[in-house]
Amino acid sequence: MITGDDHVFMVHGSPASAVERFLTSWAETRPDLRWALAGGDGFRPWGPAGTALPEEGAEVLVSRDEAMLTWWDEHGYAPDGTGEGPFAVLYEAAPWSSLRVTPGDDPYGAGELRYEPYEVELLGTGFHMVTVVTPGTGGFSDALLAEFRTALTAS
Repeated sequence: MITGDDHVFMVHGSPASAVERFLTSWAETRPDLRWALAGGDGFRPWGPAGTALPEEGAEVLVSRDEAMLTWWDEHGYAPDGTGEGPFAVLYEAAPWSSLRVTPGDDPYGAGELRYEPYEVELLGTGFHMVTVVTPGTGGFSDALLAEFRTALTAS
């Protein structure tokens, strides 16, 4: 059952190590965190030592604990009674070397003139698309995305 909200990021280079950093940080406050690769061997506890996500692409499924796995089966990406919910991180290499986009924010930063959106073109190879599927919007999803952005932008 797919009921979550998609949040898409474009990054240069593989996001695998950033996803690992994020899960390690997220697990610090969720010691029973469970994760799985779609099509893999099932859910297991997150342990960063010895865990290496595929560089080119993966679908990573994440649950706070065993109880949330049952919740996920019954309710999809809906928050449970605690306000938290399961989520997924999907990433893959971009199949393009040129992409036209219209940024909502001025790509040159805030200037003195009012920004009118216009088309820009992303050029190059090595881009990856990352989709985070969250249980809707609000506190839990906002916190999750903020921490995920931090992991993606860390050097």
